[in-house]
Amino acid sequence: MAASKREELGQIVIRPPAGMRERIKAAADANNRSMNAEIVATLEEKYPAPAFDWVDAATRVSIIANAMKDLVSSFEGAKTAAEIEAFNRDFEALRREHEKLVDKIFGDRDGRIQS
Repeated sequence: MAASKREELGQIVIRPPAGMRERIKAAADANNRSMNAEIVATLEEKYPAPAFDWVDAATRVSIIANAMKDLVSSFEGAKTAAEIEAFNRDFEALRREHEKLVDKIFGDRDGRIQS
């Protein structure tokens, strides 16, 4: 199922209780921020992003690099179309896994590290 435009943009709709909008507006003004920025800052404080596990990422990079090295070594003996097709399929799977890992390490299009 395709995600809605609102989900893609990370938008949520809230219905604050009476008086809360005014309190958010006052806090935003006091902090020289928009109401949205004030809400996001408050949520970030309450729900911080999990710490990035650099050791796990380094281990996964090493595993993928070794798998690619082994795969390339095995390709040197490939002769049949089926062997070449299997190599291409396996290489593409490793490439996708590497790309996901790079996105996780270096962040998404907004430059934020993903959790």
